[in-house]
Amino acid sequence: MGKKKAIKLATATAIAASAFVAVAPTQSEAATSSVDKAITKATNQMAKAYDTYHKAAKDEKTLPKTATIRNEVKLANDYYTAATKEIAKNGGSKTQKATYTKKLEAKKYFLDRAEAYLAAVNTNLNPEKTAFNEAVEGGKQKTVLAAQTAYNKAIEGFEAKVDKIYGPDARNLLKEKYAAPAHKLVDSVNDEMKVYNAYKQIEGEKLIEKDLKKAGEVIESVKAEVAKLKAKDTKLAKNILVAVEKNDKAYEAAQVPVVKEVSAVNAKSIKVTFSKAIDDTKAKFEVKRGTIKPTVKEIKFSEDKKTATIEFSTVMAEGEYTVNVTGLTDEVLTGKTTVAAEKLTNIKFLSDAAVLSTDDIVAKVTAENQYGEDITSKLNTSTNSNITVTASKGTGTSIDKDGNLKVTGSANEFKADDKVVVTVVDSSTGITATKTLTVAKAAAVESIVLGELKTDDEELAKKTVNVSNMSTNGNKYYVPVTVKDQYGNTLKAADLAGVTVVSSNNNIVKPKASPFKDTKNGTVIELDTPTATATHGTAVLTVIASGTGKTANTSIVVKENSKLDNVTLEAPSTTLKAGVAAELPVSITNTYGEGVALKDVNVSANVANTELTLDTNTKISAIGATLKVEQDYVNKKAVLKVTPSAKNITITVVTATGKSQVLNFKAEDAPVPAGIKGLDKDFVSLLANDQTLTTDLKSAVEFTDQFGEEIVQPTFDAQDANNTASDLDFTIKAKDANNNVTDYNSATANGVISSSANAGTETYEVVLKEGTKVLDTMEVTVSVVDADKLTAFGIDDLNKFYTGATSAKHNQQVTVHGLLNGKKVKVKQSMVADVSANNRLKIGSDGAFTIATASDVIDTDGKDVASTLTVLVANSKNTYTVSKEVTYSDAAPVAKSLVAKYNGKEVSGAVQVAADTYDLSDSNADFHFSAKDQYGVAKTTGLVVVGTNAETGNSVTGTSVTLVPTKSIQLNVRIDGLSTSIKAIGE
Repeated sequence: MGKKKAIKLATATAIAASAFVAVAPTQSEAATSSVDKAITKATNQMAKAYDTYHKAAKDEKTLPKTATIRNEVKLANDYYTAATKEIAKNGGSKTQKATYTKKLEAKKYFLDRAEAYLAAVNTNLNPEKTAFNEAVEGGKQKTVLAAQTAYNKAIEGFEAKVDKIYGPDARNLLKEKYAAPAHKLVDSVNDEMKVYNAYKQIEGEKLIEKDLKKAGEVIESVKAEVAKLKAKDTKLAKNILVAVEKNDKAYEAAQVPVVKEVSAVNAKSIKVTFSKAIDDTKAKFEVKRGTIKPTVKEIKFSEDKKTATIEFSTVMAEGEYTVNVTGLTDEVLTGKTTVAAEKLTNIKFLSDAAVLSTDDIVAKVTAENQYGEDITSKLNTSTNSNITVTASKGTGTSIDKDGNLKVTGSANEFKADDKVVVTVVDSSTGITATKTLTVAKAAAVESIVLGELKTDDEELAKKTVNVSNMSTNGNKYYVPVTVKDQYGNTLKAADLAGVTVVSSNNNIVKPKASPFKDTKNGTVIELDTPTATATHGTAVLTVIASGTGKTANTSIVVKENSKLDNVTLEAPSTTLKAGVAAELPVSITNTYGEGVALKDVNVSANVANTELTLDTNTKISAIGATLKVEQDYVNKKAVLKVTPSAKNITITVVTATGKSQVLNFKAEDAPVPAGIKGLDKDFVSLLANDQTLTTDLKSAVEFTDQFGEEIVQPTFDAQDANNTASDLDFTIKAKDANNNVTDYNSATANGVISSSANAGTETYEVVLKEGTKVLDTMEVTVSVVDADKLTAFGIDDLNKFYTGATSAKHNQQVTVHGLLNGKKVKVKQSMVADVSANNRLKIGSDGAFTIATASDVIDTDGKDVASTLTVLVANSKNTYTVSKEVTYSDAAPVAKSLVAKYNGKEVSGAVQVAADTYDLSDSNADFHFSAKDQYGVAKTTGLVVVGTNAETGNSVTGTSVTLVPTKSIQLNVRIDGLSTSIKAIGE
C-alpha cells in the first residue's frame, strides 16, 4: 500500500507543474501560432478566389463580375505572399519550414485556377473587333482579310486561355458570352474572303494562262459563295464581284473547245463542228467505226477554223462513227454520229429527147444519193444488177458509167418524133424514173459561151497577167466554156469531137493541143506555155464547131512585163551588229503603180554578195556589208538581209527607171560572250557519296553577249592556261583547293565533277575571262549527300508496260533517285535491293522488265490494268520501301501521237525544207514523221504518205518525198488511223 501512495503523489506533482507552465508560453510557441494563422488565411482566400468563379458557374450558371474576381485573386496573391514570408521568418527549422510550405502549396492550385480564369477574362478583343468592323465598312478586300486574320488570331488566343480554366461550366459560359459572338461577327465575311482568296489565287498563280483546269476547279469551288455575294448589297461584296466577273470572262475566253456536233456531209465525208475556233496545226484526228479505223484521205478546215471536214478514201459504211480529237487539250475531245449506208435516192432524165445514133437512140440520165451527190456511175447496168431499164420500143437497153442510156433498135425502127416510154428502176431502193422520150436527130453544137481567163492558184490570181507570168505559169490558166446541143443538153469534153480552139497569136496565149477538160466546176479550155518568144498584147481565143459552124471568142490581154519603179528601204528594227544578219524592210512598186512583193522578184547576186540585181534592171549595193534575199516559202514572203562587215555601212538603190536611195548605218561590234547567264535547268547539283556519280557543270553553263542576249558557249579553258589578250574563254575552279567533298581534275575532267565518299558541300567558280581579265564569275554549289542518311526515295517515271508479246523496244528498267528536302539526289542504282509488282505484272528483282518468251505474256483482254510497283532501296543503315502506281496492257501497240519533225524540232502547218529526198519514216532523216504508241515507244511501221497538190518536181514514192527548190507539196500522213498533214516547200 505504501508504494501506490508514492506513485499518486508523483503524478499530482507533475500535473501541478504542467498547469503552471501553460500560463506563460515560450517565444518559440508563439511564432509557430503566427505561421499557422498566415497559412490558414492564405489557403482560405485562395479557395475563396477559386469558389468566386467556379461555384458561380457550376451552381448558379453565371459568371462573377470581373472586378470581384480580380479583387479576390489579388487578396489571395497578397495572403499567399504574406504566408510565404511568415514561413521564412518564423517557420522554425528547415524541416519545419518545409512542412509549412508543403501545407501552403497544397492549396496553391486554388489560386492557379483563379488566375487562369482571370487571365482569360482580362483578354480584350475590342481593338481587333473595331478594326474588323472598320475594314468591312471600307470594303477593301485586302484590308478585310488582314483584319479578319487578326481578329481570328485574337479569338484563338482568348479561347486558348479559356481552355486552361478548370471546370467545364466556366469554360462554356465564357465561350458562350465572348467567343461565340466574336466568331459570328468574324465569320460574317467568310463567303467574301473565300471568294477573294480563290480569285486571288487565280490571278497570283496566273492559272488561266498556266493551268486552266485548276482555274476551273477553283472557280467551281466558290460557285455557291459567289451566288450568295450577288444577293448582298455591300461595298465589299461588290468590289469582290468585279474581280470575279473579270476572271470569269477570261476563263471563258480561254476555255478549250469542245466538239459540238459530228455529221455526215456526203458519202465520203463527215464534218466536225467545234464550239470555238481551234488551232488546226495541233489538232490530231482519229476516226473509228466500232473497232475499224477508216482510211482518212484528207482533212480540210473551214476558214474560221470552227469546222473540220474529214474525207475518207472510200464511201462510208453504215454504222456509228466516233471522232477523237487530241492535241488541243489535255483531254480527248470526242463526238459521234450515225451514218447510213450510201443509197440512191433520185434518178433523173436530163431532157425529153432521145437522140438517134445509127439504129439506136441515146438519152442522158443521172442519179443522186441522199446527200444530193452525183452517183450516176451506179446506174451502170453492166456492173449493178439492181438497175433495170425497160423501153416501149427497141430490142434492148443499157446505161453506161457516164449515164448514157441506150435503147437498141433494129434497122430503121426509130424515126424522128417517135415516142418511146423508158423506165429505170433500182430494185435495192425502189427508186424509179419514167420518161416519154421523143426521138430526135443526132445532137449538134447549138451554142458556145466562153468565160474569162481564170486560175485556181491563189497566189497567181493576185498577180498581173503579164508575159512573165504567162510564160512561167501558162498551164495554170484556163477559160471556162459551156457548149450545148440543140436539145439544151450541156456537152462534156468527150462530146466535143470536131470542136477546135485557135489563138490569134500563140506567142501571147496558146491553148493546149487537147484543150477541153471536165472539172468539178464544168468544162474548161486549158492553156499552155506560149510559143517562144513570148510577147505581150491581145490574143483572141476562138472556139469553132465544125459540124454546125457555131463559134465563140474572147479576148485575153497579156501585159508587158513591168519594171521596178520605186524600191524603198527602211532602217532595220533591230540593232545592227557585225557579222549578224538583220532584216532591211523593203517596199516595191512597178511602173503600173502596183505593189510588188519581194518574193515575186527575180534576184541574183555578185560573187561577193555586195550587190543584188532585181529583175535584171534594178541594183541594190552595199559598202561595209553583204546582202541576201531569203525566201520564206512557208509564209509566202521574202526578206532582204544585211550582214555588217564594217563599222560604217552604205546601202545604195538604183531602180530601172533611174530612181535612187542612199542609206547610211553604223554597226555595233560583233556579239561575244560578256556575261554568265546561269545554269541549265536540268543541272544536277546533288550527288550521293559514291565516286562513280558525276555531274557535268561545263555543259550546263549559259552565257549572254554584250547586248544581254543568250549566246553560245565560248571556248572552255580547262586548266586556265589561255592568258593572251585575244583569248576569250571560260574555266572552272574549285573555290577551296583543300575541300575534298567532290573530285575535279581540271586536266582530265573536262568540266565534269565527280562525287566522293565524303558528304558535304563544295563551291566551284565559273570564270568568264578575256586573257587575264575577268569578265564575269558565278559560284556553283555541288553537294554530296551521305547515302546512309537519305530517308526518302522516289521511282523515276515509267511508261505503260506492254505485256502482249516479245518486243525489245518495249523493255523498261526501273530506276530510283534520293530525295532531300524535296529535291532529287542522284544515287547509285546498286542501292536497289529488290523490285516487285502485284496484280500479275512481272518485274525482275533487278528492276528489268522484258517479255522474253511466250510464257511471260500477260493477257489483259486489251484493257489497262493497274499494278503497284514496290522497290526496296537499301543503304548500309536501313531499308526503305518505295511504291509507284503503274499500268500495263496486252493491247497491240498502235500510234497515239503523230508529228512532223525537221532538224530535230516539231513543225506543223507548213515547213520550208532543204530540197532533197527524205524517207519520212526514217527517224534519222532531217525531215520525217514521228509516231509514238500508247506505251510511249516510237512506232516505225505502217506509215502511209499521200502527196496531194504537188507542184512540178515534187513527188511521193512510198514513204519518201522528193522536194525541189521553191515548189510545194501537201503531205498527208496516216498511221493506225491517226492522221496529220503538212505543206512542205523545197528550199
